[in-house]
Amino acid sequence: MKTYTKRELALIIHQIINNKYSNPEYFYEQLKTNIKAKIKANSKTVLTDDEYYKKGLGFAQFIIGDLNLITIQHIEFRLSTDVIKEASVGIEIANYNNYFLKAAKEIIREFLNAKFKIHKAKNKKHNGNRK
Repeated sequence: MKTYTKRELALIIHQIINNKYSNPEYFYEQLKTNIKAKIKANSKTVLTDDEYYKKGLGFAQFIIGDLNLITIQHIEFRLSTDVIKEASVGIEIANYNNYFLKAAKEIIREFLNAKFKIHKAKNKKHNGNRK
């Protein structure tokens, strides 16, 4: 058993985000439902599964380009207080792997939603200026 600081816990999640979610296929597979819904909301046509996949990978790549915006401080803020308390006393890090994966996915989902909201607002403004 080893003790971990809040920062060390956040670094573990940050590594997961940088290592796993920097792969567009992994990113897409983990958040497929969320990404498909965003593509569907942005598309005027009914797409095939192959088109969803291609657009989904492109969308994932678009988000991956800004993963560096997810800071350690942001992750620290999102950590469970129970996990922080337990880690300060001492934990087996392997026992918390599922928590770290779930936390990374949730942080990425929130980031994806925020990026999509900004992208949608820019498109709306751009399309409004064309009239």
